Amino acid sequence: MKRPSIAIALFATVIAACGGSEPAKKTDTTQKMSSGDDSHALCMSFFQRQRECTDVYIPALVAARVEADKPAGIAQEDQANGRDALVAKANEEWAQDSTDEAIGAMCDKIMTSEPAQADIEQGRSCMAEQTCEAFVPCAIDLTKRHWQ
Repeated sequence: MKRPSIAIALFATVIAACGGSEPAKKTDTTQKMSSGDDSHALCMSFFQRQRECTDVYIPALVAARVEADKPAGIAQEDQANGRDALVAKANEEWAQDSTDEAIGAMCDKIMTSEPAQADIEQGRSCMAEQTCEAFVPCAIDLTKRHWQ
């Protein structure tokens, strides 16, 4: 059985997305979420924000997954091949998994499972963060709760 990719495992977690160390721009979708619009829009903007923060998000995500050994074996792979190799692999997968089309499909799937109100509220809280450096730890904390 093939182990899921790092980015796929991430994507299957919950509402989550970020692209450089500069403050992320507030998009119209981000603005909507701050005012409490629907959960699907929050999901979309959350993943898009992770994409905007990719340079901060992917290394932090890989580090958290290695620390938790989720998926199983990633800590061993980190020791054998190095963190840079894992981050490079995750970035390759993320390029495909973070397209608007992929995000939309994932959010459709997430919304069919009726996310917990606590997740929605934390998602809104994360989206209120002005920089990727503040958003990313919040987003990873949210997704960690859903790692299997």
